[in-house]
Amino acid sequence: MANVERRRPGRPAGSSDTRERILKSARELFARNGIHKTSIRAVAAAAGVDSALVHHYFGTKERLFAAAVRIPIDPMEIIGPLREVPVDDLGYQLPATLLPLWDSELGAGVIATIRSVLPAPR
Repeated sequence: MANVERRRPGRPAGSSDTRERILKSARELFARNGIHKTSIRAVAAAAGVDSALVHHYFGTKERLFAAAVRIPIDPMEIIGPLREVPVDDLGYQLPATLLPLWDSELGAGVIATIRSVLPAPR
């Protein structure tokens, strides 16, 4: 009789950074393509995992999107100081505050969120 390894119940095998790799890939794809043009299969392929694992961690594309664009800090830490800026200076200060975030880990989530609320190009 052949030795057949049975899968143990519970969490699928994978390295401890798998969830973060999935989220990073999702952020990048959602930012580039928007939520409607990004599939779970594409996210899985970019992260180097099976799409079933993405479903295991997040369930639906909407939950994956919510997790991918979640901001890990209080937004008021970033934009709160802008309340003290005179209105005439906001045109300069707002981009000066937000543009450095664009190339950060937060930037992809911000871009993905903006793309998700804009109408799809025709």
